[in-house]
Amino acid sequence: MEKKARLDEIDGLRGVACVSIVFGFHSRAFFPNIVWMEYLAYFVEVFFIISGFMMGYNYKCSVKKISFKTYFSKRYIKLMSIYWIVFIVWVFILIYNSIRLKNVDCSEVNLLYLLFDFFGCLSGWVFPSLGINSWFFSVLNLCYILYYIILWFGSESEIINKQKYRMIVIGILVLSIIGIVKAWNYPFLYAGITLRGVGSFLTGSILYEIYKTISDRGGMFLAIIGDVIIVLTACFCKIVNCDFVQFLGNISVIMMIFICPVLVCNILWLNPVKKIFNNKIFRFFGSISMNVYLWHTVVLRFVHASYGFTIKGYIMMWILCLTIGSLSHFFVEPRVNNVLFKLAKI
Repeated sequence: MEKKARLDEIDGLRGVACVSIVFGFHSRAFFPNIVWMEYLAYFVEVFFIISGFMMGYNYKCSVKKISFKTYFSKRYIKLMSIYWIVFIVWVFILIYNSIRLKNVDCSEVNLLYLLFDFFGCLSGWVFPSLGINSWFFSVLNLCYILYYIILWFGSESEIINKQKYRMIVIGILVLSIIGIVKAWNYPFLYAGITLRGVGSFLTGSILYEIYKTISDRGGMFLAIIGDVIIVLTACFCKIVNCDFVQFLGNISVIMMIFICPVLVCNILWLNPVKKIFNNKIFRFFGSISMNVYLWHTVVLRFVHASYGFTIKGYIMMWILCLTIGSLSHFFVEPRVNNVLFKLAKI
């Protein structure tokens, strides 16, 4: 099967996932009576699956001929350059909120509190983070490091040993699932954060292995079988009057190894679905998704202080998120990255 240089439909999926996540994160505050909207936040697994898939797509050879500095610096700068700008703005927003809202905990503007929050100490986790909504960036950095190690040990000389590589990926994925189910809460193995991201990332890597080896007809069959299972499960839950999510069990694991991969399979192999996600609007949202995801927490702080959790505030949040995210992506991020790439000599 011939591979394209770029998968536009995957960019479209990234855009849909971003919008879904922002909807899900703040649904309880703005729409407390619409319970199902909270589950949209679990589409964060899609981001990790896409990242794992695209890493396989872009790294087709051993990393032994690429230095770790070159490999990681490039990924880190692309991912984290805007992150640090948002961090500085976020501190000022916290101070602004503490002045406007009399009931805000003063510890939020305590520098020691911010330092502890950044290193994840407040959530029982030690890999660098910035609040609950930015754990994605920290875990993705960890995934990049882990993927380099996997490629290194899964290679012989400068050639990837497919069998060894796949065994390592599947082994770590299985351990991640066990850790989530058993609720491991150790440093670097926090079940609700680290293992959720690592497991989804490796699922994406496995999906790429399937994508590059299976025929189009086989991919269509795989996608249709997944759709049928989801529909039958939903119908069964409707008949016996039980909650779909509760019936499935651990929602993180189900999203990681079943629902999100089925969605990706639909986009890759079912042409009607591929065309839906390959439109300009979805691709635009996909291009600004990382910036929107980063800025939306900061925007929410400002909106809460100025408008409260009202419909007007919700509309203003989306206007500001899309505006600031677009400006950040098209005008700020490229310039910052160019400067950092020159300094890093990449």
